[in-house]
Amino acid sequence: MQHKLDSYINQSCFTSWPIISADGGTAFGNTRPGIVHGPDQNNTDLSLIKDFRLNWPTEKAGVEFRAEMFNAFNHPQFADPNTGYGTAGFGAITTGTSVAPRIVQFALKLSF
Repeated sequence: MQHKLDSYINQSCFTSWPIISADGGTAFGNTRPGIVHGPDQNNTDLSLIKDFRLNWPTEKAGVEFRAEMFNAFNHPQFADPNTGYGTAGFGAITTGTSVAPRIVQFALKLSF
């Protein structure tokens, strides 16, 4: 994926606005907006919970252990490419990633 960051869009497929002829024709086709899509997003969040019963100080007491992982497999998820034709970074992904790297958090809850 690293090799695609500098040239995510094939820049040779784009050209400057053509000169309009006397009859209004340009000899160039038009395309609909939104034909450029950024890289896919692949995000997996996981949560593991385990309950333990305690009989102290009351019979209903317990402890809950929780582990949560956001972007658990730590896939790089790059931002959209620069779509400003004529700019220096056209077609390149220059803003880095669009989500945070893996985040892990643990929690312990005592209920009585």
